[in-house]
Amino acid sequence: MRRLSLLLLLAALPAVVAAQSLPGLPSSGAGIGPAGAAGQTGPAGPTGATGATGPAGAAGALTQISQQVLGSSAPTITFNSIPGTYTDLVLVVTGRGDATAPASSVYLQFNGDTGSNYSGEQLLGNNTSATATPATATAKQQWGVVTAATATSGLAGSSEITIFGYAGTTFQKNALSRINWRTGTTAATFFTLQQSNWWNSTSAITSIVAGLVDGSNFITGSVATLYGR
Repeated sequence: MRRLSLLLLLAALPAVVAAQSLPGLPSSGAGIGPAGAAGQTGPAGPTGATGATGPAGAAGALTQISQQVLGSSAPTITFNSIPGTYTDLVLVVTGRGDATAPASSVYLQFNGDTGSNYSGEQLLGNNTSATATPATATAKQQWGVVTAATATSGLAGSSEITIFGYAGTTFQKNALSRINWRTGTTAATFFTLQQSNWWNSTSAITSIVAGLVDGSNFITGSVATLYGR
């Protein structure tokens, strides 16, 4: 009988052991605890590669090189020692001449060249009509226009002359002029002119003389301003 009881006790021992929880471990059927707090953010990664170069910007603004405001009448306006540090020159002339006429043409000469080495092509608008006129091999080619003595008092002519690549020595020089003037108050006296001009030289331009083709004078208060860009 005692032997039988011992055998029954040994047979029941594994079930008893299985029902016990081992020290330090969760018992079977226990729930999973909450997630821990997030760790600290890691350091920033290295800087990426430089992007492609963007498109070129717009052309720079004009820089004034010199301005002359006549304190008395003069036959010419001169710019000397023009620096060669710009790409183009822009000459703006606003004024009036003293010839007995409604208007006078403005000529330009470069570097003291008074020979017949200047030419041009113009498109003139007057009232409702337009005409084109060429001019070749002249010493005093029209590059601009000012009003003159018989125009209505107080009216001036203005010319904006852009000389391209003036400092280069590879190509002959060319220019584009925008000109406007009026000699009265009616449409028949309104004028606008676009003109191309050429100087038959590859020399860099270092001086400019502006004068009036008819030999008259610029009157007091006429203004000439030279810009670089």
